[in-house]
Amino acid sequence: MDENMANIVVEQEMNVLEKLDDKLSTTVQMLEELSEQFKSRISYDAKQEKIVDSMHAELQNYRNDMYAMLLKPLLVDIIEVVDNIRKAGLAFAEKGEAEKKASTIITDFILDLHNVLDSYGVEVFKGMPGDNYTPIQQRIVSVIVTNQPELNSKIAESLGFGYRYKGKVIWPEKVKTYKYQISID
Repeated sequence: MDENMANIVVEQEMNVLEKLDDKLSTTVQMLEELSEQFKSRISYDAKQEKIVDSMHAELQNYRNDMYAMLLKPLLVDIIEVVDNIRKAGLAFAEKGEAEKKASTIITDFILDLHNVLDSYGVEVFKGMPGDNYTPIQQRIVSVIVTNQPELNSKIAESLGFGYRYKGKVIWPEKVKTYKYQISID
């Protein structure tokens, strides 16, 4: 083979190599672009998934709050009935033997209603004499003046039950409390 022919073959091979190099560069560039698009899509999908999860949690909270809003008036009505029955039971307890039996039946009925309230997530609470008065969960209906400073703001007597639903007081306990007052004699 003569030198001319060898140069032509080398030149053709160089052209082929240059074309292959161009195609390889183009392919690498396309792969890099696809990789960037893929990363962008994965990031977008992850953001969308976060948004969907957040919206789902928010919707669930709205559902729970709506349930509580619908249930709360019913629970308060039941609590009001319990309070009225309790008052009637107290009136019976101060009477004769037959009325005392009625008072016992009423007390059992109140316990049954407390069980119903408990099944709906209502917590029943009642302070004891000597406990500290808690304004958020108790309402003062009367005050007993005392000259003993250690009794100030303590519960003298609980006059009913208090009720919490989902950690919030929906019916405060009615109490008598002590109030310290220096006697001027």
